[in-house]
Amino acid sequence: MTSFWRSLNQDGTKITIERFNGEFSLPKFDGLESLKSGGPSWRSGICVDVETTGLDRYRDTIIEIAIRAFAFDSASDEIVAIGPSFSALNDPAKPIAAEITKLTGIRDKDVEGQSIDVAEVVRYFSAADLVVAHNAGFDRKFIDRWIRTNIDDEDALAACTQNVWACSCDFIPWRNFGFPVHKLELLGPFHGFFVNGHRALEDVDALLHLLTFSEPTSDSTYFSTMVKKARLSSFKICATGAPFDSKDALKSRRYRWNAGNKVWEKTVLEPEKDAELEWLAAEVFTYGGEPDLYEIHPRKRFS
Repeated sequence: MTSFWRSLNQDGTKITIERFNGEFSLPKFDGLESLKSGGPSWRSGICVDVETTGLDRYRDTIIEIAIRAFAFDSASDEIVAIGPSFSALNDPAKPIAAEITKLTGIRDKDVEGQSIDVAEVVRYFSAADLVVAHNAGFDRKFIDRWIRTNIDDEDALAACTQNVWACSCDFIPWRNFGFPVHKLELLGPFHGFFVNGHRALEDVDALLHLLTFSEPTSDSTYFSTMVKKARLSSFKICATGAPFDSKDALKSRRYRWNAGNKVWEKTVLEPEKDAELEWLAAEVFTYGGEPDLYEIHPRKRFS
């Protein structure tokens, strides 16, 4: 476990930043099967990232995927070992936009004729008790669609789409810790390290490294905070029938407008549900009515 404060100088005015070269200060395992060998409470996880041709999961395509396996102790909720990795480029069968190349460094000639090994993806996802991503709401949608398109075997399909996902954006209160942003490429320097480029495997390793740090306000690691929340159910709250003049209050409360369903909605974890419903009753549904509430199981979240 590394402290955030280690990167600060003595008077707290400067941060020393070093390049992270992918060398973790944790035990390493070459095989996925050995990741649970440390004891009965050890579980296996994978950290994933994708680069895509755009933001639309229905029209755009994965052009790179990276996966790094790791072990965590379900008793202490800490990462305890690092496992093997897998990464692959994928030809999207259409030109990569200039802005995507600028962002990722991936060019048309890099992906020409390339494809993702389906068997390797199945191997990693089937072995995982937990899937971690820095923006799981984005990554899972693209990965689930790719899996359903490329895997025919029902058992393999179920094994790859029923994992519990954890999001290091949503489940770690970065702003509460004093960080003004939650972008991975900026959180790294705040914690004293950076990685080269914006490629999938570099981002995966950077995220795993970041999650081993202790929080600025406690001895708990970011991973511990995140995985505890990942075990909880979520609830989608839809402010159906909310008065028009409540839109500003809902927006400031971080509700999002669903144009398709014409409703303001927000997803909260189970411990936050009652307080959110109380706020809606006091501030929005003051003249009657109530929101619609939908429970989301941890295995279905972000899908």
